[in-house]
Amino acid sequence: MVIIICYILLLFYIFPPSEQKCELRKKNPLDCREIKQILTLHNEARSRVALGQTMLPEGMDMWVLTWDETLARMAQEWANNCIYQHNQDLPEGVGENLSWQSSNDYSVIDIDYLVELWYDEVERYDPEGEPLQDGTRDFTQMVWANTKYIGCGISVYQDPEDEEIYKTLLVCYYRPAGNIKGEKLYVEFEHFSRCSRGVESEQYKGLCAYNKEHSRGIYTPCTGSCEALRPTTMCIVFLFYGYYNYYI
Repeated sequence: MVIIICYILLLFYIFPPSEQKCELRKKNPLDCREIKQILTLHNEARSRVALGQTMLPEGMDMWVLTWDETLARMAQEWANNCIYQHNQDLPEGVGENLSWQSSNDYSVIDIDYLVELWYDEVERYDPEGEPLQDGTRDFTQMVWANTKYIGCGISVYQDPEDEEIYKTLLVCYYRPAGNIKGEKLYVEFEHFSRCSRGVESEQYKGLCAYNKEHSRGIYTPCTGSCEALRPTTMCIVFLFYGYYNYYI
């Protein structure tokens, strides 16, 4: 009997029961279109802030955000828990934003709405106040100058209290984390160069990129895909190789 109990406990240790107790309708990673949509919304928001197109002063040394698959996997795992609360076990140096919406149609996923909820906090941000302000920390993480990477996950699940309602939860992780106490949101622009490091972005005015290719948007957040890219040499070689092997 003791041996059987020990065997069962061993099975639970090796194959722990899932903490997921919700009825998921979507638990797959974001597709290329959704990834690029999230990146565009973030980088356009950062560009507006850098160029002084908000009530905030112009900024400098603000990076163009790049997609990070490791952060995206972490975010997807958290989103699949179907709980609208911050992850208390995030690795050091990783920031987090959450947003959600509800609908009676689980196929309705409004990425624009979910991301713009964070940016809309700019209306409550006091440029004369402290860098970190209550009710605006999603916005400040979104445009924090030193943040370079982003990865997000999304889930759609049935409301446990109303079977006709479905909730969409968007989780985005950022690295390096923003909202650091004692640090500024960004350095104010001094009318010399926008970027004291890297190069100025051609795609997102006012932001800084790692190099010329990055500044022109010649990169893909989707592993192994040339979709929506300018025809770089590697993509042309890859496509030609595929055509040659398949048709010739």
